Amino acid sequence: MSFRSSYGHKCAIELYRDATERQAKLAGVTIPTFMCRRCGKRQSVSGRRQVVRGSSRYGYHCASCSTARPAGAGCESRPSQV
Repeated sequence: MSFRSSYGHKCAIELYRDATERQAKLAGVTIPTFMCRRCGKRQSVSGRRQVVRGSSRYGYHCASCSTARPAGAGCESRPSQV
């Protein structure tokens, strides 16, 4: 059953059906992702860690990068200032 206006244009119901039909085919596109600052890959948001704690401005590291090299790992090589 097709709903058409008197001028031959699609009505709002038919436009809505077309839009939702298109979006149903793109389910994988709507998964939230981010780009890892360390490895540069697009990853899902589960397990991500902030580069600078308390600020999302500097981006995120993915779960595999954050477990491979924990934050502050480079601090041991620096001499302590006393």
